[in-house]
Amino acid sequence: MALLAVTAAAAAAKAPSGDAPSLAFDSGGKAEPVNITSDDGIEWRQADRVYIARGNVKAVRGTVTVYADEMRAYYRPTASKSGKPAKPQKGKAARPGQPGTTDEGPTEVYRLEALGNVRFVTPTQTGYGDHADYDVDTTLMVMTGRHMRIVTPHDQLTARDSIEWYDNRQLGVARGKAVDIHDGKTLSADILMATIVHPPGQPAQMSRIDGHGDVLVASQDQIGRGDTGVYDAKAGVVTLQGNVRLTRGKDEMRGDYGVVDVNRNVGHLLPRPPGNQVVEGSHEGSRRVQALIMPDKRNGIPGAAGKTPTGRKSRTPEKTAP
Repeated sequence: MALLAVTAAAAAAKAPSGDAPSLAFDSGGKAEPVNITSDDGIEWRQADRVYIARGNVKAVRGTVTVYADEMRAYYRPTASKSGKPAKPQKGKAARPGQPGTTDEGPTEVYRLEALGNVRFVTPTQTGYGDHADYDVDTTLMVMTGRHMRIVTPHDQLTARDSIEWYDNRQLGVARGKAVDIHDGKTLSADILMATIVHPPGQPAQMSRIDGHGDVLVASQDQIGRGDTGVYDAKAGVVTLQGNVRLTRGKDEMRGDYGVVDVNRNVGHLLPRPPGNQVVEGSHEGSRRVQALIMPDKRNGIPGAAGKTPTGRKSRTPEKTAP
């Protein structure tokens, strides 16, 4: 599959049967070019400075690969060696072996737009959506549409509004009813920010997840809620702040700071973050942790279903002989 330096329309017309048209661009002088291939040809709209590839489209740049039904590559003229924009070379044919060169002079792709059955793949995760915009300069991918998700070996991240992937920062951001299921534990919020790390000699893994707005964490029979939350994936601990509630069954505790160990299914609640200085007489000093313990309907003792007031299991009295 040769890299073609002629116009896209000519590439589609000249491509041998069974060989998909291909384009490569220099990406602004950066080390890795953008390579685009498709099955059904590539259209070049010179006035709009855009290439449109259709049919099983694939775009590759470095470790990021994007697939879609249709893809649009927006390009711009590159600067000359003097730092000034290159002068148009109208009427001068592009020379073979110069990817990204048109009759306007050298060009670079700065944006890729993918439409329909979008999938992006990196060494650490795979993302799915209906529409995606990829900023080549910042390595930012923004996905929208229905049933959006990012899948890793240990996580599945979904969202209603958008999912963003910052490849140079190894950061994923899900917006709108975002939910991450990490090894069977659930963390949801209005916005979730997931950070990926690459320990030496180990595969990439989730480091932490930051939640903002209506944060919820669920583990076994315990649910924690708060305004914000930070999940330490290695420790298996979620730290919640602001209007914190820890719920188990019908029992609930309320405070301003909570810690939930999702591995051990243990929750701790405090009136304020540890180490905060409280001024005597201030509103902060009046905060206290509250607990609501619901009684068992059968005997009125909190959490004592099927037990007597002494804590022993109740038994039916044995019948004695008349």
